[in-house]
Amino acid sequence: MATLVARPVRARVDDVYFTTMSFLMLAIVVIGFAPTYFLKGAVFAPLPSLLVHIHGAAFSSWIILFIVQTALVSTRKIRLHRKLGYAGAVLAACMVVLGVLVDSAAVRRGGVPPIFTTPQFILINDLGVALFGALVGCAVWQRRNGPVHKRLMLIATIGIMPPAITRYAILVHKPLIAPAVLYALLLSVIVFDIATRKKPYAVTVVASLMTAALFPLSKALSLTPFMQHVAVWMQGHP
Repeated sequence: MATLVARPVRARVDDVYFTTMSFLMLAIVVIGFAPTYFLKGAVFAPLPSLLVHIHGAAFSSWIILFIVQTALVSTRKIRLHRKLGYAGAVLAACMVVLGVLVDSAAVRRGGVPPIFTTPQFILINDLGVALFGALVGCAVWQRRNGPVHKRLMLIATIGIMPPAITRYAILVHKPLIAPAVLYALLLSVIVFDIATRKKPYAVTVVASLMTAALFPLSKALSLTPFMQHVAVWMQGHP
């Protein structure tokens, strides 16, 4: 009897947490990009190019899709959730390509945020979007393992928050906000696991550590001669 009761209770707790996280990330994206995108009319915003518009639409669509998918799981509409999952996988693949192209274009036009060096900007964005694609790919592979699947999807989405967080950090002139918010989001997943099952899932720890390493790893690698040459090359090639 205890087992029969425990499962629905844990499922409801999961629903509350993952739904809350999905809306929290929506809020982060809206706040971060409000001055340059959402409050400018989104599709009517004066962005540098059509590519940036497509990039913004794709990444915004992912956040909306993540909320919808979380809601479908909460309401037990699993069949529709799985059907939309195929579209999500295609969208994620497009986002990886768009992320690299938009970052490269930003470097060429001198659009690197002032809190980053050019090599660091290249690394944190390109490594971030590559990790996002890898985590989503693993989540699709583990789609029949519900707890692992949704944690991978959540951490993958947390991993694409830095651009939005960075824009807010620049706005308030506090660059340390960017890594602090990222680490807080990742820590919440680990704390949730501990609170609900006494220990974190291995995938939670591994994926969180990989995502948390983006800032320090990018900073360290940006100092290498190779990345210095890459940055100069990218700035000089239209």
